[in-house]
Amino acid sequence: MLHPDGKLPRLVHFTVREKDAMLPHQALAVATWARLNPGYSILLYDDADISEFMATYHPRHVPLFEALGSQVERTDLWRYLVLCTFGGVYADSDVVAGRPVSTWAQDAGLVTGVENVFESMAAARRRDYTGVMQIVQWTIAARPGHPALCRMADYIRTRVEAEAAAGGVAEEDRDHAILERTGPGIWSRSVHDYIRELGAAPEAVVGGGMVGDVRILPQSQ
Repeated sequence: MLHPDGKLPRLVHFTVREKDAMLPHQALAVATWARLNPGYSILLYDDADISEFMATYHPRHVPLFEALGSQVERTDLWRYLVLCTFGGVYADSDVVAGRPVSTWAQDAGLVTGVENVFESMAAARRRDYTGVMQIVQWTIAARPGHPALCRMADYIRTRVEAEAAAGGVAEEDRDHAILERTGPGIWSRSVHDYIRELGAAPEAVVGGGMVGDVRILPQSQ
């Protein structure tokens, strides 16, 4: 549900392994979001809550969720779908808020940022990226129902099926494969595709900018 003034829902979503065993730096980071955003609901999920969320709101994707090889990957899938479902802001539990959400995330349907810029498309393709910019997924703001988020389960499923068809991932490549399967690699692909669907090239906002309802923040912010 959108905020009455049409802005993003006043929600900030975090996840930890166990809510009763938060690490001190996580508690301090989450507190910065609460302090800078009065009136926002600070929502903390643990592994059990994530499983319950999937069963309640996205039962179609539970087989994919359960088939993912690690809790890191399952949490990646959840972060996209919790924003698809409720909107608001997702942030990793070690991300310290520097500014109120209202100063950077209220004028778009999706707000994310540039994490890395490859020197060329050839270099990007070697990492299986479809554009020269890698998009962050440690903080994302969105209105509920945004296509770039709501289709992420299908993107991840396609990736998993392609890996299986190729005979799996070599042991030495497994950590890297997670980044491409559920992390910034596959998320960047969805954002790149959405920007192209709006009639623009991702390279047009490599330094930040607005395309349609998407605001891309530059690396420096």
